[in-house]
Amino acid sequence: MSSGLSKKLIYDGSCGFCTNAAQWLNRRIRDTYLSVEASQEITDSELTELGLTRAEVNAALWFVDGHHHYRRSHAVARALRSTKPPLSILGLALDLPPLRWIFAVIYWFVAKNRHRLPGGTPQCAANGIVTPR
Repeated sequence: MSSGLSKKLIYDGSCGFCTNAAQWLNRRIRDTYLSVEASQEITDSELTELGLTRAEVNAALWFVDGHHHYRRSHAVARALRSTKPPLSILGLALDLPPLRWIFAVIYWFVAKNRHRLPGGTPQCAANGIVTPR
């Protein structure tokens, strides 16, 4: 991540729901500096370079933009901002109060129940996120 222009969305590649969502988003990205990567495909040394730990990427979705780190619902909002309208506008809106607070609860609910969603697997429940922030 040495260029400073690179951005990464890091998701749980062992979860079918997360993988499907990441692939859906990847098809809509207009930002050529953004890569969407499964956490399992990133080495520990790459995570260190990004300023993250294995435990952090195992616990939540992350969006890294230079030295800025966004997780969970904020990561989704930032990633959506890298797409074309109307999704980019939605990403902007989801970063503003009070939608930010509402979306944080929605993200928590989806993350906690992702094993029950289309594409979800028992592995999704094992890595579930349990606390909203």
